[in-house]
Amino acid sequence: MSVMGEVRAELDGGAEVVVECVGRSDTVTLGNWLIQPGGRLVLVGVGMEPPPIVFPQALFTLGEYSVLGSFASHVHDLEAVFDLVIQGRLDIDASISHRIGLEEVPAGYERLRDYRDDPQRIVMVLPETRSGSATS
Repeated sequence: MSVMGEVRAELDGGAEVVVECVGRSDTVTLGNWLIQPGGRLVLVGVGMEPPPIVFPQALFTLGEYSVLGSFASHVHDLEAVFDLVIQGRLDIDASISHRIGLEEVPAGYERLRDYRDDPQRIVMVLPETRSGSATS
């Protein structure tokens, strides 16, 4: 069974929402095939290749599929993602390539600019206080 078939089987016919954050045309196409009827494909990743959505128009109409573009830095979107993480419904650890401290932020920007050490997502981690909560 293909990866797409396995995912569709695991999700009982497809995903209600697929969020594509990579910006690659092949992941847009894959995401399109993973949504269930009435589902949404949300394009967050910014890519320059035109995505080939090879999907019969009749299926879009009959299945009421949606493809949406979304600028990913609106506060309410981030709050929704944080809520999913807090609830344990979304694991983002695998998408973080580097964790850095405040003092490493300038080097983190250089890493992104120079695309050094495959920077997928760099997260600044704040030091914890004695009580265990993050400092501001």
